Amino acid sequence: MDLWSYHDQLREMKESGVLTGSLGKRFESGMSEEIHVYRESEYTLKICRDGFILFNHANFLWDQAFTKGIKAEDDLWGRAYRYLNCINLLFHSALLKAEIPGLFSHSYEFTEICNRDVTLFFYEGGKCCTIPNRAKSHFEKYRRRSIVSNYDTWCLFDLLFLMHTPVLPHNVFDILNNDLLKLSGSESSVADVSILAQSLSQYKMANFEMSVILAWTLIERYLGELWEWFVESSNISYPDGKKRIDKYRRDALNSHRDYPASIQSNMLEFLNVIPFEKFDRINRLRKCRNEFIHYRKPCTIEDAGLGITTAVEIIREERGLDLRLDMGVLTIT
Repeated sequence: MDLWSYHDQLREMKESGVLTGSLGKRFESGMSEEIHVYRESEYTLKICRDGFILFNHANFLWDQAFTKGIKAEDDLWGRAYRYLNCINLLFHSALLKAEIPGLFSHSYEFTEICNRDVTLFFYEGGKCCTIPNRAKSHFEKYRRRSIVSNYDTWCLFDLLFLMHTPVLPHNVFDILNNDLLKLSGSESSVADVSILAQSLSQYKMANFEMSVILAWTLIERYLGELWEWFVESSNISYPDGKKRIDKYRRDALNSHRDYPASIQSNMLEFLNVIPFEKFDRINRLRKCRNEFIHYRKPCTIEDAGLGITTAVEIIREERGLDLRLDMGVLTIT
């Protein structure tokens, strides 16, 4: 039964005032049904009829993390949020690629996934349990109460909202899963795309300073890895067994205190490792980031846009992902 059939039932319930009994239970059960299930070797992704997304990765060992202390638990939560932000970005990308009339605007409503959006489910003694999400804002709690104030407590949906919610075809989630498969094999790609998603989310909320800082983390990592490659490729061995760059010299050259990003980028441009045009963009973003950190000088929308486009270019080159950014919407093909 599709969502529109439930819309008809909602209207019937609203008109009759009956939200309990068999009709209400049938509606609640039907809306929680898992209608798209993808079981891959590394993860399982499930989409419920009401839009609830369930995700688990083979390396998410929650039971072990809980017994090893707060640091292990925090590290696992960090990995989980990286995957969830990737899934969120890939979902909005899939909406565009599916070319569904009337849904393009949803791709612009992109926000970062945080602890207010996530609940942990686990099984204990064959019973499904949850850890309550205490991070819900007071506004969210108030909104929940205001939505269900005229209805029974089981109804967690805004009925008027559901009546106007479009049905997403199966291929949207097929596209989402196919794109996630491309990323899931590389933790580095997942981390980069997650940070990019966070930067894009901050951009859309007009928090341009944080958008630049997040994009800069990708750019600075790129410079560091490129610098390490350059140092290693410059090493040679001499007949007497000595090396041009021994361990101590390598450690000194890779020191961020002695060779910060400004020195690295200038040297790499002088040696034609990176083109001047890219160096010019990186240098502008470095100055923008430093001026905000040290002097609280605001970043502009142009700065944030430049940071995102530069980060997209870097991920595309390094990870081999076909990323496209157009009018503030990112797609992965």
